[in-house]
Amino acid sequence: MGCWLILLILAVLTTSVQGLGEDLTLLIGQKGSIVVEAVIDKIRENCIFPGDRLFLTRLALVQSNNGLNNEDDYHGGIWQVDEDKYSSIQTCPGILDEACEKIQTTLNIDWTETTWLDLRKPLYSGLAASLYIMFEENIPSNSRKGLSGDKKEQAGIWQKLFAPARDTSDFVNIPSSSYKGTCNRPIDLAFIIDSSGSIKEDNFTMILQFITNVVDGLNIGPNETQIAVVQFSSNAYVEFYLNSYTDSASLKREVANISYIGVGTNTAEALNITANSVFVESNGMRSNAARVAIVVTDGQSNNPVETIAAVPILKSKGVIVFSVGVANVNPVELETISSEVNCTHVFILNDFTEIETIINDIQKKACRVHQNLYYNSRITLPLTENAAEVYVKIPALKNQSVVITNVTCGVVKIYVSDDSSNPSAALYTLRDVALPDTPSVIRLKNGTEVTITFQGYKEGTLKTIGCNRPVFTSSVQENPLGAEIVCRKNETEQRCTLTDFQQSKYNKYVENDVLYLDKDCTSGLFGKSEQILHTYSPDPTKFIKCDEDGNSFITQCPDGQEWNAGAHTCGTQNKPSNEDDLPSVDNSTNPTNQTESLVIIVNDFYELVNMFKNETMRSEVVCRRYGQEVDCTLFDIQISEYSIYLAQDSWSYKTNPCPTEDHLLREKKNRLKVNELDSRKFIICKPGAVMYVTQCPNKMHYFKNEFKCRLPQTETVSLEISVAAVGTINDFIQLIQI
Repeated sequence: MGCWLILLILAVLTTSVQGLGEDLTLLIGQKGSIVVEAVIDKIRENCIFPGDRLFLTRLALVQSNNGLNNEDDYHGGIWQVDEDKYSSIQTCPGILDEACEKIQTTLNIDWTETTWLDLRKPLYSGLAASLYIMFEENIPSNSRKGLSGDKKEQAGIWQKLFAPARDTSDFVNIPSSSYKGTCNRPIDLAFIIDSSGSIKEDNFTMILQFITNVVDGLNIGPNETQIAVVQFSSNAYVEFYLNSYTDSASLKREVANISYIGVGTNTAEALNITANSVFVESNGMRSNAARVAIVVTDGQSNNPVETIAAVPILKSKGVIVFSVGVANVNPVELETISSEVNCTHVFILNDFTEIETIINDIQKKACRVHQNLYYNSRITLPLTENAAEVYVKIPALKNQSVVITNVTCGVVKIYVSDDSSNPSAALYTLRDVALPDTPSVIRLKNGTEVTITFQGYKEGTLKTIGCNRPVFTSSVQENPLGAEIVCRKNETEQRCTLTDFQQSKYNKYVENDVLYLDKDCTSGLFGKSEQILHTYSPDPTKFIKCDEDGNSFITQCPDGQEWNAGAHTCGTQNKPSNEDDLPSVDNSTNPTNQTESLVIIVNDFYELVNMFKNETMRSEVVCRRYGQEVDCTLFDIQISEYSIYLAQDSWSYKTNPCPTEDHLLREKKNRLKVNELDSRKFIICKPGAVMYVTQCPNKMHYFKNEFKCRLPQTETVSLEISVAAVGTINDFIQLIQI
């Protein structure tokens, strides 16, 4: 009887494991508004240059349009700090000593060891711009005043320091809409305003106008922002409560009618009445709203001891306190009143004419105030606008806990950080997404405080249609219980493998390389949606796109939208193009020698044998709850040891690399982008910065320099060949026998 010799080929692949975290501020060449915002957050949070008064934001726009206009061979980065300017501050001269020390201790960057080429990383460019401005304008890092916020004055500074050949109008004419957002979240906000004799009536009118202007940047309503005002002189008075006015017009009318008193400065009574009469449920305080108080004063309180004693009472209500001091204030008292970090919660101005310059900072910080979330507590937010953001802080918890987020319709993107107070798509430690019927479950590390940003979008899935009250809810649960999950094979229970899940009815939840096609792609048919766009059964947020050669590409709808087979759209609006915007496909194996050809043939055969074995001898995934076998839920898998097998669709995990300017899509390199999370996928960019994450066919990889899907060639794979005798044909038959 003949002898069969089977070659077992072991392919040793060197791969890099992508961590869950992301920090785009440290990656060369990153750009865009979200990266700029993350850089500035780092600089302010670490008190390196907290008093820039929007200058860094405006500077990034006027210098390089947030990096989008940078030349490839220029090393000054987003803020375009030329080499001579960088050289003047590279050694941390004089006034920069403290700032460089903060950079070293908080960001772990030794500035004296940097080079100009480092400025290609966004954080380094932002730091260089900050140090250069502080050096030239003689602003120490511990300064409580910082730059003037007046746009025309800032334009003069920009022209003098960065662009002497340009006109200041380039800076002045930057539209505020390019950097000012709206605040779509519930906030309970109390203004505590000084009406003492030293204020004078003209300045008191400026305070009232300041309140009005802050209100203009917030959405006023019973489910959004509510405003209260407390006025104090020798005594304190509640002008109106949080639930007194539910629309912006009536609120601003009432603010304009507040009368100046003009006597003493009883700050302590004002803080007490705010804690005991304003931030109470009977007067409108809501459990799901962030709580903020803004104190505006021009001097020291009548009784500093009583003032300091009143502060913990207000803060115990979960109120974040900002202080605005004008002229001859007591900075120590203001810092005691304010929340940490003082450099971002205390504003000291020369006079009342400057109060307008901090409005954007106040609006932004008020909108970003964190709500505290503890064991068995929850937040619930209606998505009344197209988008909403909520910032949450979870203290260090002792026991194993998870954050569970559900959404009735729409999409909620979730960014978690243990070292940043403002996590985003540009800066996070963990990330996840919640969709209808697909909750997010995030495991918390014991003993670590984290902050979470929830970005909720009303639009996004077909289930949004007819959903009049989209809501998302997030809660912290201690030691949540799910079903017990085991795998059963031949009456024996054992630990499950990824293959077990892939071959079970729960395959839609896990990473899966297998193509499930409702309709095969056919070569030669091209131009009509029904010929090239098809449903993808395992996942309603994906579809199949065919090229003219009959290759099949699994494509992810943008932002978790669902594929509408009847309309051939993602959601209700995004219609994939019928044009051939796919990369070319090289279906050859490009063997360089007979050995490699043999390797490929044997690998394919061996995989076929194993597929047959797995099909006939596969395990059954079993869930048991209270001793009874039940169907597994996604939640059961999410909180189990098998959560590592869950599919992670890269549309929800990666910053959108598509250009915001449509004319750039004329170049192929801007239409097809590499997907750094998975080398088998690439990104198709369409007008409006819409991105479609797409998978190459047949386990191929995407090669960005070739704009091609193909199998890796031998130079990218190290092959070790060993020979194993399987024996006679009977041995082989026995190998695959049931």
